[in-house]
Amino acid sequence: MGVVYRGVDVQGTRVALKVLSPEAAQDAIYVERFRRELDAVSRVRHPHVARCFGFFEDRGLLALALEYVPGGSLADLLRRSGPRSWDEAARLGAQTARALAAIHQAGLVHRDLKPANVLLDAHGNVKLADFGISRRSVAGQSLTRTGEVLGTPEYMAPEQMEAAKSVDARADLYALGATLFCLLVGEPPFTGNFLTIATAVSRSAAPRVRSRVPDVPPTLDELIARLLATTREARPASALEVAVALDAIGERAGASRALQAVALVLVVAAVSVLALAIATKGRRAEAPPKTPPAPAHPAPSPPPVPAPPPAPPRPEVPAWYLALPEAKRPSRPLPPGIAFGSAPGEYVAVKDPTIAFVFVPGGTFVLGDDDGVGEDEKPAHEVELSPFFFGKHEVTNAQFKRFKPDHDSGEFKGQSLRGDDQPVVNVTLAEAKEFCRWLDQQAGVEGVHRLPTQAEWELACRAGIAGR
Repeated sequence: MGVVYRGVDVQGTRVALKVLSPEAAQDAIYVERFRRELDAVSRVRHPHVARCFGFFEDRGLLALALEYVPGGSLADLLRRSGPRSWDEAARLGAQTARALAAIHQAGLVHRDLKPANVLLDAHGNVKLADFGISRRSVAGQSLTRTGEVLGTPEYMAPEQMEAAKSVDARADLYALGATLFCLLVGEPPFTGNFLTIATAVSRSAAPRVRSRVPDVPPTLDELIARLLATTREARPASALEVAVALDAIGERAGASRALQAVALVLVVAAVSVLALAIATKGRRAEAPPKTPPAPAHPAPSPPPVPAPPPAPPRPEVPAWYLALPEAKRPSRPLPPGIAFGSAPGEYVAVKDPTIAFVFVPGGTFVLGDDDGVGEDEKPAHEVELSPFFFGKHEVTNAQFKRFKPDHDSGEFKGQSLRGDDQPVVNVTLAEAKEFCRWLDQQAGVEGVHRLPTQAEWELACRAGIAGR
């Protein structure tokens, strides 16, 4: 229907220009679909939905000015690097589900969700795009010619193949299930021409992911099976329900690493643009008691925790940043909530300048080991990561107590672990997640702080050195 070009607006901001082909521009239905895309996207403002800036006509050409998303699509990622790990698929799926929840709340059905329409920004976060065949979820004027099927067969729900005018938000959930299947397996559940796929969908259930990828958790396998249910009544009730379920599944990766730790120490990291990642790390010492012994008498209320000192004025772009090689510089503007630090190579949290970060350029490296001791280390496989920020120091008791004033790190072998400058310990995974949400509130954002993936954690521990 159109071609997408990269452009720059009058303010110097990069945009994507989606230009309707001259042939399609003569077709009233295609033109109306084009205008509908603008109407659809303008209704939704969400971090995981690509924005639309406007519609214009120039010398007979019709174009949409869309948000430029430089990281390619999930389809591009699959072509470059193959199937994704289950924790990465859960993270990407949860973000996509939240984007769907936003458009469904606006009264829209996407109708063409697939890996090619799920874009990734420079920091690996989802941006749902291409609303050209979306429609209102209530009755309205049809833009479908008689006998015309809109969508991509591999990702279309059975009811969408049979009667496109009657689809609702649950058709998007089926497409999400097919997209997750493709992320994990490398191809959608059904392949072939339209007739072959339509016949298979109507006569048999979709294959289970675990039949192709045995290490996928049963909970994720079951959720995808529900999303791919033949009848829409058997699918989850909403995209938000799916997002919550995928979040819980994704936490399993962090929880399994936490269970291997002797004690928990929070380490702050920030993934480029918005997401701050909070990771758990084991101390190389004997484990302290999981729960401090209860005092004989109720402990007095903890004293007020002082607020962090205000950040001193800093130049907008320090000289040390300009002196860095291009490959070692984060792009500007810096992520919301992060500012340049005074020390070379250091970045700080705007709301708490005592929290410092370093920049990890990302890259391609080998994760795992074919000869590893644990089964979770096998097989060795190549991973590609976008740049991100990582905490320069462990989170201290003082920093954590701004979130939870009554936290007690306890003692170890008779030595107190409660010092303000000591790393906070005896933190549960649930508390780490709550700390993430609290950081969201402090930064004035929503849903952008998270636990890092296994790959992000390992690359940061390698000091950002890519390769083997």
